[in-house]
This record gives sequence, C-alpha cells and structure tokens, in this order.
Amino acid sequence: MSELGLIQVYTGSGKGKTTASLGLTLRASGHGFKVCMIQFMKQCADASELKAAKFIPGFKVVQVGRAGLVDLKNPEEQDYSLARSGWALAKKTIDSGDFDIVILDEINVAMACGLVDIARVVKFLTGEKRNKQKKGICYE
Repeated sequence: MSELGLIQVYTGSGKGKTTASLGLTLRASGHGFKVCMIQFMKQCADASELKAAKFIPGFKVVQVGRAGLVDLKNPEEQDYSLARSGWALAKKTIDSGDFDIVILDEINVAMACGLVDIARVVKFLTGEKRNKQKKGICYE
C-alpha cells in the first residue's frame, strides 16, 4: 500500500463495476490483505459474492440493502433506513482499521437516488483522517 490511503471509483452504466472490485479483492487477498465489501443495494443470500467469500482468505461481504429491487425514483423509508445504517457501518469499518481495503459496492447508486448524502460521503472519504491511513477504499 502507499503512504496515503487510496480511493478508487468505478462508474458507468451496465456491468463491470462489482467485477472490477472483485478483481481487486483477489489481488489483495493474494498479497495477504483483508478486504470488506459492503453491498448497499443488495440483500440476497444466494449472491455469488457471498459464496465466493467463503473461499477467499480475508474477504468479508456484508449486505445492507433489502431483498428485491429499490425503486430508484421513489425509494421507500426502509431503503433510506438501510442505507443510513449501511453508511454508519461503512464508516465504522473504515475507521476500525481491521481491513486493508473496504469496498462500498453500489454506494454511487445509493447516493444518486438520495439514500446517502453525497457531500457527507465525499467529506468522510477525503477527510484528513483518511489521508493518514495506509488503507484503500473502493466505491462504485
């Protein structure tokens, strides 16, 4: 890892963002790093990421979304509540220092539909405390 914490952002429409994060996870695991993926828009016990995490040393996946799809134009109160608790977990996880890399899977979607405040996320991730950590944060 570098002297400063790194933030990688994967964006775009369609497939590839979570896959890129999983590629990062595989490389990091191969170097003995610990990775936590927090999935903001998903709650699915059958998700392939959950299955794969059992076989990748140091890889933990936490789903903080709800089962089923969120209506991005008209989210329900439970979507706001889950996203807020997920963001609180993400901050706690990042601050804990227990993981070398924290992936905030689909947080961009949660921010785009107003479930999580963009300014607060950016301020937290780019704050002075983050710049002093030798950790990586990836969000998409």
